[in-house]
Amino acid sequence: MMDASADGASTTGALTGDLLEAYAGTHIAIRLPEGTLHVRPTGAGHAVPLAWSASIRTPVHVITACNPGSVPLAEARNAARHARLVEQLRPLAVQLWPAEGHSPDGKWAEASIAVTGLDRTVAAAIGLHAGQLAIFELAEDLRVVCCRDTEVVSRRPGELTADPPH
Repeated sequence: MMDASADGASTTGALTGDLLEAYAGTHIAIRLPEGTLHVRPTGAGHAVPLAWSASIRTPVHVITACNPGSVPLAEARNAARHARLVEQLRPLAVQLWPAEGHSPDGKWAEASIAVTGLDRTVAAAIGLHAGQLAIFELAEDLRVVCCRDTEVVSRRPGELTADPPH
């Protein structure tokens, strides 16, 4: 497994306060062959379960290797970390797609991988080894899962929309 400390990246940090709110508010784009799925949190009054295609097994875990410990790294370091994560996940996942997590205003974005076929414990362990504080778990709602103890630290209803392929 990839170890965040292997390239000198920090894995310290806490998932609390503003940082937890930033994770919980993340929008996720998953690039499938048939188009891009957009998953974004909605208000508590919009408690309709996410309607996934029958071809997608849930839960979907979204994992990144970028900016470990939520500390920004140079683009080249993030790209190298992302490539190692893809190679690590390829033999483990049932389904694997390029993804991106981004802030609602689009000012921040991180390359990620969306995978199916992993249980929460395995997905969180991979995230932890990549230096991450949390991963995303998508099923009927959007969950932020702490990598250290697999606790769901945020659970919000969401909206799923799709763009056709270009």
